[in-house]
Amino acid sequence: MDLMNRSLIFPFTEERSDDGSSILVPRAKVYVDHKGKRTQKFDAIIDSGSEITLIPYGVATYLNLPQKKRIRLEGISGVTTGILSETNLIFNASQGTEILFNVPILIGDWPDIILGRKAVFDAFRITFTQLHRLIEMQRMKETAIA
Repeated sequence: MDLMNRSLIFPFTEERSDDGSSILVPRAKVYVDHKGKRTQKFDAIIDSGSEITLIPYGVATYLNLPQKKRIRLEGISGVTTGILSETNLIFNASQGTEILFNVPILIGDWPDIILGRKAVFDAFRITFTQLHRLIEMQRMKETAIA
């Protein structure tokens, strides 16, 4: 794999947990785009433990995302269902913009956009540096093997 030079840098955000303690959450600034219709900018959670990117129903409805198939999802908070679809993600940082096309997503009743491994972690080398409170997303370019 060849690595491209530019990286996108995002700060961790300091948030309050349910018990009132302070936690650092890795977030990236993204727009969700479908057929030229774009959402507002979201602070999406970068989650290496999530297999697929999760998009709330409200965002999917606004963009009129196609609904392919309902599937069952098991996670840390139990079992739920979601609807498979795909969309484009536009990552926006002061260093520039990167676009991922046709990202597989799961539409459901989630409070945030959660960036999962499929497509996102395939396209970027992601480094979490909690000490400095930074996330670096370096775009990777696949090189064809002859």
